[in-house]
Amino acid sequence: MSYVCPHDFVLKDNILFLNETRHVVKIDEPIKITKKEECFHSKGLKATLERTYASVGLFIFYLYTRKVKTSLKEEDYGKLVGTKAYYFIKNTQDSKPILFYL
Repeated sequence: MSYVCPHDFVLKDNILFLNETRHVVKIDEPIKITKKEECFHSKGLKATLERTYASVGLFIFYLYTRKVKTSLKEEDYGKLVGTKAYYFIKNTQDSKPILFYL
């Protein structure tokens, strides 16, 4: 995916299913951003693995807080600080994120 939009998913029985594929692109393809959408995209005109990963982190932040953000500051995390979700999201927002977890 180039970036994640909440409207691309449907929630059934507490499981998210991909419902829309318009944001699915190949790496290094141009990203098409519709200004009206509340999506989680990082800056840049092409889909890269790092930008997609950053978008996933912003989506996870949204799932916990219900706040749509395109970048995060330390004060945004609130009660998430110190949790597994916090460390995952922080990693996704790094300029050189670790893309592999054990």
